[in-house]
Amino acid sequence: GVFNFDASFHGSTGSLDLNAPIVGAAGTPTGDGYWLFAADGGVFAFGDAGFFGSMGGQPLNQPIVDGVGTPDGEGYWLVASDGGIFAFGTAGFFGSMGGQPLNRPMVDMAPAPDGEGYWLFAADGGVFAFGTAGFLGSGAEINTTFQGFAITPAGDGYWAVTPEGALQNFGNAGRFGAPISGPPGRDVAPSLERVASFTQPIALRPNPLDADGGGLLVAERTGTIRAWWPDDDRRELVVDLTALTSASGERGLLSFDIADDASRLWVSYTDNGNDLVIAEYPLTSSGGDEPHPVGGARRQLLEIDQPFGNHNGGDLHVGPDGYLWISSGDGGSGNDPQNNAQNRLNLLGGIIRIDPTPGPGGAAYTIPADNPFVGDSSALDELWAYGLRNPWRIAFDAATGDLWMGDVGQSRREEINVEPAGSDGGVDYGWRNLEGTLPNIGSPSPSAVGPVHEYAHTGGRCSVTGGVVYRGSELSGLEGRYLFGDFCTGEVWSLRLTGSGADVERLAGVTVPQLAAFGEGADGEVWLLSLGGGVFRLEPTT
Repeated sequence: GVFNFDASFHGSTGSLDLNAPIVGAAGTPTGDGYWLFAADGGVFAFGDAGFFGSMGGQPLNQPIVDGVGTPDGEGYWLVASDGGIFAFGTAGFFGSMGGQPLNRPMVDMAPAPDGEGYWLFAADGGVFAFGTAGFLGSGAEINTTFQGFAITPAGDGYWAVTPEGALQNFGNAGRFGAPISGPPGRDVAPSLERVASFTQPIALRPNPLDADGGGLLVAERTGTIRAWWPDDDRRELVVDLTALTSASGERGLLSFDIADDASRLWVSYTDNGNDLVIAEYPLTSSGGDEPHPVGGARRQLLEIDQPFGNHNGGDLHVGPDGYLWISSGDGGSGNDPQNNAQNRLNLLGGIIRIDPTPGPGGAAYTIPADNPFVGDSSALDELWAYGLRNPWRIAFDAATGDLWMGDVGQSRREEINVEPAGSDGGVDYGWRNLEGTLPNIGSPSPSAVGPVHEYAHTGGRCSVTGGVVYRGSELSGLEGRYLFGDFCTGEVWSLRLTGSGADVERLAGVTVPQLAAFGEGADGEVWLLSLGGGVFRLEPTT
């Protein structure tokens, strides 16, 4: 059946007995005709639309899901749910996804304005461009289902629509409605200011001795932690670990945190034997704004054997509970060959939670009594969560206490995981059985918890850099949104959880090459660190 609104009616198949339902329609360039396309490949032409052939009656591997006419009106393409393309009349064949493994079926297609290419669109928002059709972005990272797509007249952008009618725009497609699960815009689009340069900056924290004055502490992967005052670029050395570590590959000084009263500082680094070490430095300030270690008082808390040279994780935070929370990678290589992340009798591939207070019998630390595996012979007491591949950067939401984790994927998915404040712990996040939500090796536990957001290795993306939940006051519109990025492309996104999934937006114009970490000042404003040396601050656009 055809329903026309300010458009001429030229006929329909409404009274015909169809072998398969109509799945698509396309108008001719003159507007005086149209084609209807059936799921079995049948084509019905009305008005000035010409008939150039069909797949009706032909054996198809997968049903047709859409068809589009050529810009000259002298041909059309049909697309099957597996991405197979059938070209008729002047429609050229420029490639297809037929026979290729797809995460979700195709649901739509659109021609390039010059007729020399086309886009194919999958239900998960994946976009495949052929011929002169340019790749303008993908919705695969948004973690929702799309039903239809439309190209701008210039071919420089497209819109995607969900079954509920929510819209998402890509490229130069204008934003005329609400994006996926989110509000219709942001009050302020942040800009990026390069403030200083360090040697491979890897972590940033407020200086509790001068928080009101904007003082910060910056760790360099080569092994130093410096007090830094951005206003006048004054720098003072706090801790020097250069003799204890080597910044090669994924190794070096990886993270640190400091007590609120600046009495102690904890570091996470790989030693010269490539093992992950957690150590404590008592501090003194002599009444000034520069913390310094107490000579000879360094204390090693923990050493984790690393079987390979990568996937160290190594982030470290003092949690809202005052305990140390440490992220640990799966030990390295590829696809976790020793299955460490699922082995709860080691500390690889998970989150570790310890009380740095010395324990009984000369123990370097104390196990919190409410850790999930205390007294469980099948797991180590220090373990809080497991099933992570390389949780390179983790962070607590300063307002809610929720724990956010950016877990670097193998080759197909980068993921964001969240553990709500008040959780009892003991969560299996799925690796190596799952990579994101995709099956990987073996069968996942029925209790495995998937990511709240994942994205594919498209457009040069390769490695998620976990970030922070914005709790500052200068960037209106980003309040409560989780900021994260990709190391390879330098892109930065903001994310907010909704009742139906995750609302994700890219921060346009914000790109940090070799994006290694995010940091927060005492005011909640956000800093971004590049292994190339740059230290950047997000600023409101004026």
